[in-house]
Amino acid sequence: MMKSSRAIGLLLLGIFLLFQSPATAQVEENLQRYTEANGKGYIQPLVNGFGASMNRGWYQSGKVSSVGLKIRLSLSAMLAPVPDEDKTFMATTEGVFHPKQTAEVATIVGSEKSTTVVGTGGTEYAFPGGLDLSMTGFAVPQLTVGSFMGTEASVRYFVAELGDSEIGNLELVGFGIQHSLSQYLLLSPVDFSIGLFWQSVTLGEDLFEFKTLHFGAQASRPFGPLILYGGAGFDNSSAAINYTFTDGNTTTVLDYDLDGDNGLQITAGLGLNFILLHLNGDVTFGSRTVYTLGISLGL
Repeated sequence: MMKSSRAIGLLLLGIFLLFQSPATAQVEENLQRYTEANGKGYIQPLVNGFGASMNRGWYQSGKVSSVGLKIRLSLSAMLAPVPDEDKTFMATTEGVFHPKQTAEVATIVGSEKSTTVVGTGGTEYAFPGGLDLSMTGFAVPQLTVGSFMGTEASVRYFVAELGDSEIGNLELVGFGIQHSLSQYLLLSPVDFSIGLFWQSVTLGEDLFEFKTLHFGAQASRPFGPLILYGGAGFDNSSAAINYTFTDGNTTTVLDYDLDGDNGLQITAGLGLNFILLHLNGDVTFGSRTVYTLGISLGL
């Protein structure tokens, strides 16, 4: 019924199930049951959790040297617990089912169990279940290079061929800059910086596009090989979804946008630095709680 729902399903599984046990629910079949009205509520938790996770892991310190060479390759993994309120939403029966009814049903991260309502003459309408996820996750490689006038730049890039010419490729690209404020502050025991970070995930030419932006301030203080760091900033995330829905002889192109749970985010973390090996972990509090672990190699 929904020509491109399989592609969206592959995207969801590819992103989330890196960190989850295999899902028994069929994402494709679930999405086939929904048009835009219910589809937004069903997929919204994906936008919330994915957006919060994507914006993490950009920095491991508030220190940016004024001069000198820095080349560091890192891999960060982020996990965000799914809050209970994200597991259900209010959905309405669609199509010719009578009488029209509204019920509390599972979102894509909710219970695998479907919800059934009974209509005229004993007819039944089944709302699909979800993937029954307790956490959502995201992982990404990153290259950071600096420093020029107290500024360093970071790049994230990843491409995956999904093996289907109709679907196309999954591509992630991100850019970020971090600028030292400490260079303007004399004798400060704490390193300060500001940063701006942007990312985009696309599937195919226009099927799915997810964008995130984070702007904030960072601070850190070293204690030997240990470093305490943190930050405060604002997230902005959104998703654009485009697919073709076919019901009988009627074909409808669905094209809609969703905004994530944006707002203030507070991060606190701890790093351990060796000569060329760097480990870090942090937790971010905001619209979602996100846990981040990272490993880096380089100067």
